[in-house]
Amino acid sequence: MKKAKLITLILSLSSMAACQSKDDIYVGPPDKDNDKVTDLVVPEGFDWEMSQDATLSIESGVKSIVDVFRSADCKAEDLIATLNAPTEDVTLSIPVGTEKLYVQYTQTNGKKNVLPVALTESRAETNKIGHAKLPEDAGETKESGEGPVLYYPSNGWGTVLFEDNWPEMGDYDMNDFAVWYKIQQYITGPNETYAIMISVTMTAMGGSYPYQLCLGIDGLNINNIEECSDPYGQNSYKATLSKSGDAILTYHWDGLKGSEGGSYYNTEDAYAPVDQAKLKKNQVSYIIYLEKNMKIFSHKDFDFFLKRKDNGAEIHLKGYKPSTGFMSTYNEITNSNSNLSNRQYYATTDGFVWGIKVPKGIGHPKEQIDITEAYSYFADWVTSGGKSQTDWYNTAEEGKCVSVQIE
Repeated sequence: MKKAKLITLILSLSSMAACQSKDDIYVGPPDKDNDKVTDLVVPEGFDWEMSQDATLSIESGVKSIVDVFRSADCKAEDLIATLNAPTEDVTLSIPVGTEKLYVQYTQTNGKKNVLPVALTESRAETNKIGHAKLPEDAGETKESGEGPVLYYPSNGWGTVLFEDNWPEMGDYDMNDFAVWYKIQQYITGPNETYAIMISVTMTAMGGSYPYQLCLGIDGLNINNIEECSDPYGQNSYKATLSKSGDAILTYHWDGLKGSEGGSYYNTEDAYAPVDQAKLKKNQVSYIIYLEKNMKIFSHKDFDFFLKRKDNGAEIHLKGYKPSTGFMSTYNEITNSNSNLSNRQYYATTDGFVWGIKVPKGIGHPKEQIDITEAYSYFADWVTSGGKSQTDWYNTAEEGKCVSVQIE
């Protein structure tokens, strides 16, 4: 019965997400020439992160259900949590640079109202803290469905962009493998989760090597999983779950490269963009039911990486270690290559990386277009060490990116 109710909730939540285009705003280039990525000076210690944790507590005189958004207009795609109030500290994922959250609650008259909540820095600089107190006009609302839900990066989509030339530097068009993703955690109270739903849509294959996308969840062993199933019954493509050890999903989008014409998929000017209906068929969704409740997983626990079909080579985002099976090979390659960092996984000695994870669904650069040309403020973000232009991904240069639309 519990799973049946959860499936009903999932279907109702999926209908909330409006069609999300790749960018809100297109602009022309700024009044300067952007350097290519490889010309940039990357500050030491720059982590390339665009998401961070925020701890939110909600005080309330009545039992109520609230929605938490990362935008003042409370767009459906900006929903990051549905919570039971009152609640103790619950950890949410927010884009770096977020200064406020917006708690939408139901008033005694049945109407919705929004309470802005300022975020302050915690002692740990990677975390923010917010506290909300619902006003006296907050009405009591009964819990429905299966309780609180956390959304990462939101009820909309996020993007992962990869270069596939590791251990060599790539051309930084960042379209060798591109996917949109969204993750939902179904929780009990502020500290435990009992199910995770993961949806991933392959949006581009612009690389030459036979890589597959994988997703590992740090701290989740295959023995912790009771069941892994397609919640919609609509997957045209599949993912396989590892049979032992760490839980890893491997996605199979066989036959897509070149299927629309050209040498790649959805990257070449003459063969892109692929229309929304075709991209939707690339969407793969699974819900993982846990054998017993586990700690809530942070955004950092979700490790998207590439794995080569022929030799098992792996490409992870910066700071994520290789899987057990590839670790010795990774160490051998790293130790024999002076351009690779020995202090940080999957980074060069100059601080460059092979992948980034963006907390929004965005378009990928067209073939052989450097990402600094496609996104005018990307270079400023990198050279400032992430201090400036934290929302660089909201400003794309028209004609340089492939338009992506997914429901």
